[in-house]
Amino acid sequence: MALIPRKPTSESDKKATQQAATEDVLLREVDEAVRQDQYANFAKTYGKLMIAIVVIGLGAFAGYLYWQNKQQLALEQRSETLVSALDQIEAGNLTTGDTTLTGLIADSGSDGGVRAAARMLKAGVAMEQGKDKEAADIYAAVIADKDT
Repeated sequence: MALIPRKPTSESDKKATQQAATEDVLLREVDEAVRQDQYANFAKTYGKLMIAIVVIGLGAFAGYLYWQNKQQLALEQRSETLVSALDQIEAGNLTTGDTTLTGLIADSGSDGGVRAAARMLKAGVAMEQGKDKEAADIYAAVIADKDT
C-alpha cells in the first residue's frame, strides 16, 4: 500500500503548509549563512597557521627526497669506484687496483658493505702479491669492524 500525501483541504491548512515551507527555507538560508561565517572565522583565525604547516611539511618532504637522492648518488659513485678497482685487478694492475681500494676504504662516507667488499678485495690483492701477513691483518680488520 503506497502512502499518498494528504493535501490540505481547508484554506487555513494551505496557508499553514505554505508558512511552514517558507520558514523551512528561511531556516536553511540562516543555517547556511551561519556555516559560512564559521568557515570564514576559522580561516581568519587558523588559515595562516594551516598554510605555514603545509609549506613546512612540503619543505621537509622535499628535503628528505633531496637527502635520499644525495645518499643514493654517493652510493652509486662508491660502487662505480669499487667496480673500477675490480676491473683493474682483473686486468692485472694490482697496484692501481690496490690504490683505488685504499682510497675507498679511507672514504668516511662509505657504508659498511662497500668498505667490507673493498677490504676483502684488498686482502685478496695482498695475497696475490705474497703479503700473507698483511692479508690476514686486513681480514681481521673486516671481522672486527662492527659497521659491516
